[in-house]
Amino acid sequence: MLEVSRCRAAYGGLTVFDEISFRLDYGRTAAVVGPSGCGKSTLLALLAGIKSPRAGQVVLDGADVIRGDRRVGLILQHYGLFPWMTVSQNVALGLRLRGMPPAQRRTIVYRELQRLEIEEYAGRYPGELSGGQQQRVAIARTFAVGPQLLLMDEPFSALDALTRERIQDALVRRLAGGRVVTIFVTHSIEEAVFLGTSVMVFEPGAPARIRILENEHRLEPSFRMSALYGERCRSVRSILEASHAP
Repeated sequence: MLEVSRCRAAYGGLTVFDEISFRLDYGRTAAVVGPSGCGKSTLLALLAGIKSPRAGQVVLDGADVIRGDRRVGLILQHYGLFPWMTVSQNVALGLRLRGMPPAQRRTIVYRELQRLEIEEYAGRYPGELSGGQQQRVAIARTFAVGPQLLLMDEPFSALDALTRERIQDALVRRLAGGRVVTIFVTHSIEEAVFLGTSVMVFEPGAPARIRILENEHRLEPSFRMSALYGERCRSVRSILEASHAP
């Protein structure tokens, strides 16, 4: 379980947000949405242990999250793949750094590539792949090390609409039944509602506020075509529009 208790984030004398608290069980995905500069990426930095809160705690399974915490996996927008390594070598990197034997590494790497339907690209280099394929490699590399907390900072924003939906579907399948808490930052209302079992809406201010909307639904592609999906997108949009009202 991830527990965020009364966290405050600040840069110098400017408080970004204060008294932020929430809890997420394993198997849950929280999508964070809001305008640019409201504190979404700052929240992710706190959860990753990259930035320390001015007050409050970020606790995973009873232990504070710290810088370099191996329980945390972070996926960024620009993938971070090493161009001189093959797909398999990129996915195996974290396992190799942790001293895992080669045979065990190969088993895990193949499993993750297969789950994300990119096993046929195992011997290729990142430069030979499309943006969507590179993103799947980045996801596979993160899942290979078995994170308990998965953080994603606008990882699909550079992809075209249809590719983005295919990667979303692949991520949903990969998350199904996993023992991982996922936090996903996005500018897209539609993406937030599709991927999040909770949607955290940042309302700008000094400091910013967060409204948490429960978004229980079965994580499956058909949800995107349902009336409930459209209704919940409108609910999130109305909150964001109200927070921007003059």
